[in-house]
Amino acid sequence: YNNVEELFISKLKLNKNKHFLFFPEENAQLTYLEFYREYLKFKNILISRKINKKDKVSIIFFNGSQFIKLYFAILSLGAIAVPINPDLSSSEMEYIIKNSESKLVVYGKHVIKKVKRIDKLKKINYIEYSKLTKKYHKETSYNHSVKLDDIAVIIYTSGTTGNPKGVLINHLNILADSFAISNNFKFNQKTRTLCILPLFHNNGQIATFFSPLYTGGSTVITFGKTNIYNFWNYVDKFKITWTSVMASILSILLSMPKKRKNDSLKAILCGGQILTKEIHKRFEKKFSVPIFEGYGLTETTSFSCINRYPPNKRVLGSIGKELITNKMEIYNTKNMIKKKIGEVGEICIKGLNVACNYYKLPKQNTSI
Repeated sequence: YNNVEELFISKLKLNKNKHFLFFPEENAQLTYLEFYREYLKFKNILISRKINKKDKVSIIFFNGSQFIKLYFAILSLGAIAVPINPDLSSSEMEYIIKNSESKLVVYGKHVIKKVKRIDKLKKINYIEYSKLTKKYHKETSYNHSVKLDDIAVIIYTSGTTGNPKGVLINHLNILADSFAISNNFKFNQKTRTLCILPLFHNNGQIATFFSPLYTGGSTVITFGKTNIYNFWNYVDKFKITWTSVMASILSILLSMPKKRKNDSLKAILCGGQILTKEIHKRFEKKFSVPIFEGYGLTETTSFSCINRYPPNKRVLGSIGKELITNKMEIYNTKNMIKKKIGEVGEICIKGLNVACNYYKLPKQNTSI
């Protein structure tokens, strides 16, 4: 595939009338063909608003159909999506919008008050989602091709000091990491993931949207962590086979009286936080679902290593083996001498899923 839209089109040809996306809180669902028509409509709207290839578009939404339609339309156009956490303050949003040099900002009703407080520049167009979609624009001709090395997304990561850094992720990065996760867990057309982590970050985008897409699977997109209470209801209703969570979500599920109702859920990928052996063992004992620890960063698009699959190959407490799309080694980064087994050093990663650069930070790019 030369870009993420080519991946989708290849699956669309085989699965036109198959359900692709479910949105429980919106009581909505889309087949592959319906999603194609929806994101094409938004693609045309963006073109009519003079959004071209490489233009940045900031999107401020919680999980839902609004986010995913607009996000995919941006990528299919060859423009660059800049997802922003709706829980950020107005000043934090303002920094990302201006630093990314976004041409357009599209936001949901839930952040109207925050957006009003942003010090706006004339060259940036701000528009609320419902106003963006008021007029339907017929298909517009657009001839720009989208290539593997074209930037698809800028995800801002807070890091440890100073302002957040914009991580440039291209189409190859997305395709490589989603393929690696899909391949690792042996996804197929019957795979149905539950997207409970935020889509404004790469775990939600890669692990539970693009990875099942790679094999013609489907995804249930929930509003977010506030719907953890409905976790097992969704697993039961939609016959979820796989999901990705943080350790804190496992702890919450353990604290609730809810029980597992069926055996559809085959595995859970867990990363982003330390998973204690106690929580790991208690969860698997109570719910009989194997947990696979993983490790990665925004800069590796999502995961770069995952505990071995199937369950009998795991080493509990380990973050597992490197994915097939990247290499990982331990170095003393001061002199770049490789460490021996048992020695302490820094994790160094290279591969097809490693981000291109940080945006407008040339000094930091020497380490990417």
